[in-house]
Amino acid sequence: MAEFKEKWQRQFGRQIQFFDEIKKAKGVLKFDRRYVIPSDICSQFYCEQKLEQEYLTGKIITDEMVQGVEGHAHIVEDFELVSMEEAWRDMYTKEKTALAEFIFIAPYKEIFLIGRPDVIFFIGGNPILLFEFKFSKYDSDFLSRHAQALCYGLIMREIGFDVKNLFYSIVVFKPEMLKERKFIKNIPQKIISDFLSGTFGSLESNSKSYGDVKAYIHKFNGKEAEKNVDWSLEYWANKREACCTEGIGKCHSCEYNQKCQKFSL
Repeated sequence: MAEFKEKWQRQFGRQIQFFDEIKKAKGVLKFDRRYVIPSDICSQFYCEQKLEQEYLTGKIITDEMVQGVEGHAHIVEDFELVSMEEAWRDMYTKEKTALAEFIFIAPYKEIFLIGRPDVIFFIGGNPILLFEFKFSKYDSDFLSRHAQALCYGLIMREIGFDVKNLFYSIVVFKPEMLKERKFIKNIPQKIISDFLSGTFGSLESNSKSYGDVKAYIHKFNGKEAEKNVDWSLEYWANKREACCTEGIGKCHSCEYNQKCQKFSL
């Protein structure tokens, strides 16, 4: 117990230090950013041109964004509000604990990554399963969604957690399910129970349906996470221009297509 106390206090202190360093730092990345976030990396894998337009002209709020905010609120409504210090203590001193929308900071190759996983489940002081929830009519576990979840895992690793048993779950809810509030908020616990009992679906598919909810579980892969983040950092460090999506269907439905030079070519 004394060893765990020392660990959580040290980790909590380092996080406070990182916060202070970021506040004092100059924005050396694109758009004067001082750090990179996993949701932006997700957007880069979807279409960097779209992400760039968001920064240049402002984010356009879509129905899917509004639905996502509402859905996430349903999922976390039963979580207790705790301080940053309490959260770090619970990670290391409780046998099992889950945190929702908790901020983690990690230094990575001379920059900072800041992530806020939707939910992350710990056992014995180690992250075991992290969740990325999406509210969308498209229930595939796209590369962009993988990139975001893998970045969260990379942050866990760079902080110093043991990630050899870390998995991540991409969970896709249909937007029309927002009225099913109780069902939505119970999904993470159902997935955790199935995962721990070994009844989550086949190894071949890595997926399971809970009514109209499609859930995927994958093992965290550090090398894949690094590859994704390193590619994204080339853009943030101004080493290359924004790439455009190869899927023209995305362009036709993009809310920025009239402002995007690539779309008009």
